[in-house]
Amino acid sequence: MDGLSAGIAGIAGLMLCFHNAAQGHVELAIVGLAIAGAAAGFLIHNFHPATIFMGDCGSMTFGFALAGLALMSARGGATDLFLAVLVPIAILGLPIFDTTMVTIVRRLNGRPVTLGGRDHLSHRLVALGLSERGAVLMLYAISAGLGTLGLVALYLGFWTALATGALAVVGIVLFGVFLSQVRVYGEPTDTAVATPMIGRQPEARIDSWFGPDLAVMVLDLVLIAVSYLLAYLLKFEGNLSGVFLQEFAASLPFLVALKLVVLMASGAYRSMWRYFSSSDAFHLAVASAGGTVISVVAVAIVTDFASYSRSVFVIDWLLFTALLVGSRISYTLLTDWFARLPRADSTRVLIVGADDLGELVLRSLQRDPAYRAVGFLDNSPLKQQRRMRGVPVLGSARDILTVAVATGAHEVVIATPLPSGLEHDRFVYLCHELGVECRDATMFLSQRLPYNQPALETSR
Repeated sequence: MDGLSAGIAGIAGLMLCFHNAAQGHVELAIVGLAIAGAAAGFLIHNFHPATIFMGDCGSMTFGFALAGLALMSARGGATDLFLAVLVPIAILGLPIFDTTMVTIVRRLNGRPVTLGGRDHLSHRLVALGLSERGAVLMLYAISAGLGTLGLVALYLGFWTALATGALAVVGIVLFGVFLSQVRVYGEPTDTAVATPMIGRQPEARIDSWFGPDLAVMVLDLVLIAVSYLLAYLLKFEGNLSGVFLQEFAASLPFLVALKLVVLMASGAYRSMWRYFSSSDAFHLAVASAGGTVISVVAVAIVTDFASYSRSVFVIDWLLFTALLVGSRISYTLLTDWFARLPRADSTRVLIVGADDLGELVLRSLQRDPAYRAVGFLDNSPLKQQRRMRGVPVLGSARDILTVAVATGAHEVVIATPLPSGLEHDRFVYLCHELGVECRDATMFLSQRLPYNQPALETSR
C-alpha cells in the first residue's frame, strides 16, 4: 500500500536513532538516522498517490537494516535484559504484529504462509471503511505509539515497564483478533476483499477465540496479574522490593486461581462480546468484587494478613474491573467506530421516528457496513436538533424534500407511522419522485420489503 513500508521504516529508524543516542551509541544512532532519512526521501514520491515503488528488494533492504540495527541496539543497550529486548521489539512492534497475525490467520484458514495476499493490516482497515491514506496514517500512529512506549520504558523501571508492556500486548492482541474478523478469503475476486464480516460468520471459526475457552481465561489471567501489580506500584509509588515484593509473590497465586474460579462460576465467560451491554458490565463488576473478597479471605487464612495493605486490594479491584470491562467492550467500540465511517458504496438511510423502534432500526444499520444512517425525521418539536446514538434529528416529516436532497438519502425507513391524510400522501409522493425507496420498519428488520405501495420500488 502506498507509503506504508517507507513510512514504517522511517519511524522505526528514527526511534532506533533516539534510543541509541540516549544510550550514548553515536555510531548506531547515525545508522538509524540514515535509514530514516532514506525512507523519508523515498516517501516524498511514494506516499499516496505514489509515483515510485520500492518492491521486494527495497523492502528487504529496509527490513534487513532495521533488524540488524535493532539487534545491535539490544546488545549494547540497557543493562537490564528485559528492557534491552523490550525496546527494539516495541519499536518494530507493528511489522512483528502484522507478520504474526497474517501467519496465524493463514494457518487457521489452511493457506500457505508464504503465499502473498491482500490480508495484511492495511488491507483489513481499508475493508472496514478507511481510505488507503487513512489506513496508512493509522498504522503510522500505532507504530509511533509502540516506539514511544519502548523509549519511555527505559525510564519507568522494570516492574512498571512490565505492566505497561503487558497491557500494550493485550491491546494489540485484541485489536488483531478484531481485524481477523474481516473476510479477505473466499471468492477469488476483489469484492471478497472489500467485504467486512463484522457481525457475521467469520472464516475458520476465528470467532471462537472469544468463546468460553482457554484463550479468554489466559487473557483474564494476564489482567489479574497486571492489575495486582499496578495496585502495588500505585500504593507504594513504584517501590516493589523487599517485603512488598515478597507479599506480592506470596499472594498472587491465590488471586489468580480464586478470581478465575469466581469468574467461571459467575458465568462471565458465557456473554457474547459482540453484544456487550451495561448489564454485562455490572455482572462483571460484581464477579470481580466477589473474587476480590474471596481472595482477601484466603490470603488472610493462609498468610499473615496483618502485614498487607488493605488499600492494595481495593485498588486492585478497581483496576481489574476496569480492565475486565474494557477488554470486553473494546470489540463493541471498535465495531461501532468503524461502522460510522463514511463509505462511498453504502446505502444512506433516513429514519422516520426518533423513538424506541427507530433506535432499534439504527442499531441494526450500524452493525451492517452496507448501510449508513444519515439522520432522523421526527414531528416532535422537543426532538429537533437532538441526537440519538450520534445520529442527528434533521427535521420533521414535512422536511423530507430538503433533508433527502441534503443527505443524499437512498432509502427511508418509517419507524413511527405517519398519520393518514394529506401529510402522509405528500411524504410518499415526494419519496417516489426523489427515487428514494420507502420501507416500514418491521418489514425492513425482517424481510426488507418495500413500504406500502409496490409502485415505490426503485432500482439504483
